[in-house]
Amino acid sequence: MTADLWQETRLIDSQHLRLTRFIVPTRCSLISPLRERLLSAISEFQVVDGSRENHFCMALEEALNNAFYHGNLEISSELKEDGTSRFIDLARERELLEAAALLHDVGYHIAADQHHKHGEYIIRNCVMPGFTTDETILISSIARYHRKSHPKRKHP
Repeated sequence: MTADLWQETRLIDSQHLRLTRFIVPTRCSLISPLRERLLSAISEFQVVDGSRENHFCMALEEALNNAFYHGNLEISSELKEDGTSRFIDLARERELLEAAALLHDVGYHIAADQHHKHGEYIIRNCVMPGFTTDETILISSIARYHRKSHPKRKHP
C-alpha cells in the first residue's frame, strides 16, 4: 500500500530503535493512511500505553494536519479557524493545480506539436490515484488550456 502512496525508507532497524524516513506528497487524502501507518509502528514498539493512545492519536493527527496544511499553504490563521470548509477546499484546489502543473507538458512524450492536446488525452485517460474522475478531467483541462487558447464549444 505505501509503495503507491509515499516513499518509506528504513534507516536504522534494531531491537530498541527504528528510524524511518517518509517522503510523502502533500495530498490531504494521505493524512489518514499515513496516520494509520505511523500508529501501527508505534503500537509495534509499544511507545504509548493504552490509556494514552487516544491522546497520542489526536496529537499525531494534528501534527500531520499542520504539516500538510499550515506548513505547505500560506493561508491566514483566520481562514483556518473560521469553522468552515473553505480552508480544506483551498488545500484541495492547490493539490489539483499542483498535479496539473506537474503534468501539463506530458504530451511532449507523443509530439511537441499539439503537446497540450496530447497531454489532455493522456491525463484524462489514465488512472490517477487520489483524484476523482471529475478532478482528473479538471486537471486534464488545465493541461489542455495552459497555452494560448481558451475553451470553445467546438472543443471536445
